[in-house]
Amino acid sequence: MTQNEFDAFVSVAYNAGTTAFQNSKMAKAFNENDRHTCLG
Repeated sequence: MTQNEFDAFVSVAYNAGTTAFQNSKMAKAFNENDRHTCLG
């Protein structure tokens, strides 16, 4: 994970809220190592 990717994840988690982020498609895609979906 690059610094920019990390910063984007932190920003989304902060703005959406941690519970919403944990249940998000972005978090699920990241956990499945699908960078194209979670960052695209």
